[in-house]
Amino acid sequence: MGRRKARTGRAWAIALVVVLVVAGSYGIYRAATRGGGPASVASAEVWTCPMHPSVIRSEPGSCPICGMDLVLVTEEEEKGIGIEGHGVVAIDPEQ
Repeated sequence: MGRRKARTGRAWAIALVVVLVVAGSYGIYRAATRGGGPASVASAEVWTCPMHPSVIRSEPGSCPICGMDLVLVTEEEEKGIGIEGHGVVAIDPEQ
């Protein structure tokens, strides 16, 4: 009887570990495919330098590279729609 209980308990433990791994993997997959994550906060303002777009801040200030005032990035600019009166350049990394 003792061996049978040990096998049953071990089987349940293995089944539980498998379920947890599958559920965790699915949760990570869903978060990655939805574009969610720390970098995509819907209501946060994004400020950047007009001359150095790699400088991104969550509040206004000045660029640490050139000292220019940071400008607020609009939702259209974040989506890549562009600024009114200016063209948009799309770069394909596969070419």
